Amino acid sequence: MLHDPSKETSLFLSAEALSLFEKQRDALIKTLNYMELGLINEDEYNQDGLRFYMGEWLTKRDCGTAGCIGGTAVMLAGDDKLFEYYPTVYKMAPPALDNLFFSWGAVHVTVPIAAKQLRKYLTTGECPRQWAPEN
Repeated sequence: MLHDPSKETSLFLSAEALSLFEKQRDALIKTLNYMELGLINEDEYNQDGLRFYMGEWLTKRDCGTAGCIGGTAVMLAGDDKLFEYYPTVYKMAPPALDNLFFSWGAVHVTVPIAAKQLRKYLTTGECPRQWAPEN
């Protein structure tokens, strides 16, 4: 049986500690699982019609759907409004999550680079601006 890292949710901060709803945290863990198990990549669409591409939130085409970290989580959760609101004071995205989704730097982000930073975010709650070059 294949090891499923998404089942080990105790390795990650709680939804509350990440200032996320549980459904958002679960979708990000599932995204990490897909990335680390090689179930999604940036070169081709997988059997579910999904492909990773950091340069787009979510782009639907006849051949499938491509998305960044957040867009991939949306696809896997099947919820287009997954990241519309947050359990924060102003219902806005926590700064670290905003950095993870939108401030990676001017470099090509591969699945291994994105997975490494997503794992850091889920375990520490931190993500600096312009994070991709450091990975």
